[in-house]
Amino acid sequence: MRIKEINPDFVFWGTLWGLSEIFVWKMLGILHISMKAPIMAAVALFFLAASSEGKPLKALYTSLVAISIKVFAGVYFFCSVWAVLSLAIAWELLRIFSRRFPRYEIVLQALAAPVGMLMFILYRNPEPLAVISYAGVNGAIAFLLSIPAIYLGRRAGRRASLSPMTIGTVYVFAVVVVVIYGWVLRG
Repeated sequence: MRIKEINPDFVFWGTLWGLSEIFVWKMLGILHISMKAPIMAAVALFFLAASSEGKPLKALYTSLVAISIKVFAGVYFFCSVWAVLSLAIAWELLRIFSRRFPRYEIVLQALAAPVGMLMFILYRNPEPLAVISYAGVNGAIAFLLSIPAIYLGRRAGRRASLSPMTIGTVYVFAVVVVVIYGWVLRG
C-alpha cells in the first residue's frame, strides 16, 4: 500500500472526538445536565460517521486517537477508555449489517449508541436495573440523538478535504492544549 492510498482523516476526526470527550463532558457538568452519556454517545457517532465512511476498522483507529487525546489530558481510567472503545466496536459490528440494508443504514448505525452503552454498563455495573436504566433509557435517547448526528457526520466527512499537514498540526495542537489542561486540573 502506498502512502498516497492511506487516508489519515481518522486522526483529525479522532482528535476532535477526544477533545469533545473532555470539553463537552466538562461543559455538560457545568450546566448540571444529568444525562451526559446519551449526548456524548451522539457526539461520538458524529465523529465515527465523519471518519469511517465505508472503510472497515477506521472506527477503531479513530477511537484510539480519541483515547490518546484523553490520556494526554490525564484521563486514563479504564472505564473512560472503555466508553470510547465500546462505541467504536459497536459501530464496526453494526457496520456489517448496515451495508446489507442501505435504505436503513443510518438507523442501523445509530443502534451503535445503545449497543455501545450496553457493552459499557455490562463491564461497569452488570446489575439488571443498571442495565435497563443505562442501556435502555439512556440508550434510547442516545439512539434518537444519534440519527441526525450520523447524518451530519457523514456530510462533514464528505465535505472535509484535509491535508496530512493540517491533520498533524491539529493533533499536535490538541495534545499541547490537553496536556496544559491536565496540568491546570492537577495543579
